[in-house]
Amino acid sequence: MSRRIANLAFAAALGLTVTVGLSGAAQAGPSTVCGNNVTEPPEECDDGNTVSGDGCSGISCLPEVCGDGTTNPDPAPGPAEECDDSNTVGGDGCDATCQLECGNGTIEGAETCDDSGESATCDDDCTAVACGDDNVNEAAGETCEPPSVGSCDAECHTTTGPQEKGQQGCINGINSNGAGVLKAQDKDISGCVKSVAGGKTPALADCLETDLKGKVAKAAAKTTSTNAKKCADDGLPTFAYTTPTTVNDANKDASLDSFKTVFGDPATIVTKAVNKEGAACQAEVLKRQQKVQQTWAAEANKAKKAALKGGATNGTELATAIDTAVAASAKITKAENGVNSGIAKKCPDPTVDLLVDCGDVTTGNALALCVIAEAKREACLALELSDALALACPGDA
Repeated sequence: MSRRIANLAFAAALGLTVTVGLSGAAQAGPSTVCGNNVTEPPEECDDGNTVSGDGCSGISCLPEVCGDGTTNPDPAPGPAEECDDSNTVGGDGCDATCQLECGNGTIEGAETCDDSGESATCDDDCTAVACGDDNVNEAAGETCEPPSVGSCDAECHTTTGPQEKGQQGCINGINSNGAGVLKAQDKDISGCVKSVAGGKTPALADCLETDLKGKVAKAAAKTTSTNAKKCADDGLPTFAYTTPTTVNDANKDASLDSFKTVFGDPATIVTKAVNKEGAACQAEVLKRQQKVQQTWAAEANKAKKAALKGGATNGTELATAIDTAVAASAKITKAENGVNSGIAKKCPDPTVDLLVDCGDVTTGNALALCVIAEAKREACLALELSDALALACPGDA
């Protein structure tokens, strides 16, 4: 190594700024200029501009590529590199985007702790243990998250015991309102389909999910009102309870999702003027699908009310009672039989493939089976989400 190069390296190692004169001798001088097209230590590149995002930072004149071995504080467009170990392989302390990895036993970057995994004081995401952080830390004794929802207390411990009378009233009221939201959304869909089939509305998209009469919103407001009136006096329920928003959204989605599954997304609704028989078939399918869905919701809520009154102590007991009741419900069976008979009368096999989707069914019998399964599944999922329960919904593995 020449003496000139050695002097430059030594100065750079000491953090000194040097300039190179015409004679080539190293001299103390002004700071290096990033963007002058001259790579001057500690620069590792200089492309003659101060623009970042072109491979060479316009601020630090350091390479901008993760994996190049240089920890760049200002790469564009991503966040500042926290590390750069000359590769883009994760699991070695520095991940594929040049951010420090949690779990290497060293507190780095934004980490507040790192115990190489979950511990009694540190979560597996390298943050301190805190009930309510959506991270169940079993090493710290947590068994659930978050607090005050479902069967989880403020210390993130699963609770058991019968609900008090007021708590039962809260749950039953919220569930009744949820069923009301489901029914209102069903009616809104039916009205939209009827309007399109009758030629009053040009396309389904003009009325679907618009709540033109405001009845869905009105039903949802009742859930919020019930929560405010009935869900505080005896303390929030320790299980089978979430939030009014969760209940409303789950039931609206159940109605819309089952419609889209049966009829397609986007669905094609035929008009009576063009295809009277086809319009009659679609109307019958929708009516029967909604009947099964609403009947399932009503029977499940009835079973839950009875189980709560009978002293159910946790969500598992409640879910078992609901599953048992809906499986044996004569009313649900009657609604299912209505699907079979209605479709048999209004939907001849040759027309099925053109009028519905439902898993690309092509016969009335297959359509009936699909409609029943989908209606019950969405109603079940709505209750499962509304009350944070684990139900045996149709289609579950």
